[in-house]
Amino acid sequence: MKVNRNTINGDISYWYSKIASTHNIFDPEINIIVNLRRLEVQRTRLRIEVDKTNEFQDKLALERLILDIDTKILQFYQKIGESSKRIMNAVSSNLNREMINQKKDTRYMSLFDQIAISGNAREKIKQIIKDDKIPPPHA
Repeated sequence: MKVNRNTINGDISYWYSKIASTHNIFDPEINIIVNLRRLEVQRTRLRIEVDKTNEFQDKLALERLILDIDTKILQFYQKIGESSKRIMNAVSSNLNREMINQKKDTRYMSLFDQIAISGNAREKIKQIIKDDKIPPPHA
């Protein structure tokens, strides 16, 4: 198939920009699934070509392309995780700012907040959260 790696990188960049510019960034799931499926199909076609090819140099070139696709798929998942973290942190910040503006006592933490604490402190925090849990505003 002799697909240039720049073509693959360009396709991935195009789809990232397409998702960001034309879709609700809070719900890009269907586009991500479609694009991951395309990469997987391309990878499968390359794998079939590797099995058909007897020339070492051709096999090596195809396997490099497969590695590039695998790397891009992993980067895709990493970007999804990073985006999720940014979104959750932004939501927490906005909620807290609104709580301050409304002079409410409630504050929100994102699921991604991490601090190093002792096991004893962790148990105390878990107990505080259990004792002080406030139902969501819409409940």
